[in-house]
Amino acid sequence: MGTLGILLGGALDQLLCFSVLTGSSLPVTFDLGLFVVTMKAVTLAFGTILTWLSCRAFRRTGAPALRALTVGIGLLTAGAVLGGLLTCSLYVDGPGADRHVPPDSQGLIGAVPDAVVIATPHTLHYDQVVAALDRGIHVLCEKPLCTDLELARDLVERAESGDPVLHVGYQRHQSPVFRTARRRLPEVAGDPTFVTAEITQDWITHNRDAWRGDPDLSGGGMLYDTGSHLLDAVCWVTGATPESVDAQMVFDDDADRVDRQATLTVRFADDTVASVAVSGDAPRTREHLHLWGDDGAVYIEGEGWDRRDLRFLDADGTVVHPSTDSWEYESKPTAFLKCIREGRAPPATARDALVVTAVTEAAYESARTGRRVDVDL
Repeated sequence: MGTLGILLGGALDQLLCFSVLTGSSLPVTFDLGLFVVTMKAVTLAFGTILTWLSCRAFRRTGAPALRALTVGIGLLTAGAVLGGLLTCSLYVDGPGADRHVPPDSQGLIGAVPDAVVIATPHTLHYDQVVAALDRGIHVLCEKPLCTDLELARDLVERAESGDPVLHVGYQRHQSPVFRTARRRLPEVAGDPTFVTAEITQDWITHNRDAWRGDPDLSGGGMLYDTGSHLLDAVCWVTGATPESVDAQMVFDDDADRVDRQATLTVRFADDTVASVAVSGDAPRTREHLHLWGDDGAVYIEGEGWDRRDLRFLDADGTVVHPSTDSWEYESKPTAFLKCIREGRAPPATARDALVVTAVTEAAYESARTGRRVDVDL
């Protein structure tokens, strides 16, 4: 219900903003700045109210509670993430247990939740994840897990040697489209030989002056942010091990740390070659992942943040739209809670995240030096 509240408030927000932008008449006159602030407040209020109602409803079920702490900033943490957790049979129990803490690991001291959601700037993730794991707290950490290769290796070791769940927020691992593509790629296309992947977004306009535009907090630019999802999809769906990267980037800063566009050629251990392009300076959000083998191809395509379309191409070019038992998308909070309650491995692991960090770091080095760089796995 919390997530529903965010969506309802956001829909009202966008509807009224559309009225303003298109010149449609509204029954009152107003200051535009005040109007925008008010609509954002309405969005948050819907999520807060319905989240509270979800808490009350769950308390009446008598089911055991799971204490959650959210460490993060913005509406994602304030409404959508926490609201999503509440709709998955979780409520926050006790005074202050649902409070937001500042984005630093010290905010975890004294908190005793069962689970923590970390949705903070990228370079802060490592200390926060370690602080939680050391206390036996389950962690759902947004991507990228971290922006330093040695720290990523350390988190893999901690995750694989300890009991707490460490789930990384690469949601394509829960998408029926991407899961079906990964499962059926060998039978549809055979071993992949050539891969193209692209994602575009109006990213730099909204992030140049925000924390994502500060490399000390973000670790980079578009490639480390939205592009991280695309690199994960390429590596996870193919199941191939990346060996080297040749990259070119358009940087938005004089220090060549924040990229707004990047083009990568990734060579894998099985001789697969992937051409990966990300642009954070485009007017529309679009994504595609095309995987070719000797026997055919798998196509994933989509626009905006809606569900992606999946198509198979056989050897003579015939297009097939595959069927599946269910296209239901399992959210990150749902999967996270199932991992905790059922003791299963997370859909996206620290080792998956390590691969993405290794490729990304090699890409930045390649773009700055002008040479192909080995992926250090």
